[in-house]
Amino acid sequence: MVPRLVKPLAQHVTFGQNWSDASIGSVFVCILTECRQTRPFSSSLPSFHRLEGLYHSNHLFPIASNLLEQDFTADAPNKKWVTDFTCIDTREGHLFVAGILDTYSRKIVGWSMSDQHDAEFVQAALSMALLQRQPGAGLVHHSDRGSEYASTSYQMMLSEHAIQGSMSKKGDCYDNAMIESFWATLKEECVEDIHFSTRKEAKSAIFAYIEVYYNRIRRHSSLSYLSPVEYEKQGEQKKEQK
Repeated sequence: MVPRLVKPLAQHVTFGQNWSDASIGSVFVCILTECRQTRPFSSSLPSFHRLEGLYHSNHLFPIASNLLEQDFTADAPNKKWVTDFTCIDTREGHLFVAGILDTYSRKIVGWSMSDQHDAEFVQAALSMALLQRQPGAGLVHHSDRGSEYASTSYQMMLSEHAIQGSMSKKGDCYDNAMIESFWATLKEECVEDIHFSTRKEAKSAIFAYIEVYYNRIRRHSSLSYLSPVEYEKQGEQKKEQK
């Protein structure tokens, strides 16, 4: 069965497309008309989402302490970011997808896609997040111990923006449960049972899912049944009223 999102989104979305309010609105109408309501956010962990041998924690880069200790609560945006990457199969080969999630609203604030998983790949997601969010000092950035995140170049980016690095304990997927859960949701709602012919086709579907649907429309029980964007807007309004 084709997932409920891919068909309507594919009719309107091209990877890299510039979005106006009107074009976003047209996709909203399409989704609301053709897609049924999704189930609420679940904190249950998905099965291990990477290929065997993909996770490289045996390296000589320094390992940061675990500052989160599985506490994902935040009272404002840009307090805690969690990051990870996953792999999507296409007939052309693997497509790697990196994401950065703000634990305050569960919004994906940065992402990147590539046929390679290296430091440059994850840095692209971080660059997007930094450009979009402009975080202040004190932000905690949590990742696993993979060489991509532990690399000197990635850690320098964090240091240059006064971001505190945090890393999971070895072999403990619960330390990064929120982003792990996001990948499970994306795979269930966007790519499950779909056989993408090309990486470009997969990129278009994933781009649409993150930017058009997940961030702006998908509601979470933990956010009072608001989408991440709506939840952040509500928080800004409450702050202005004080």
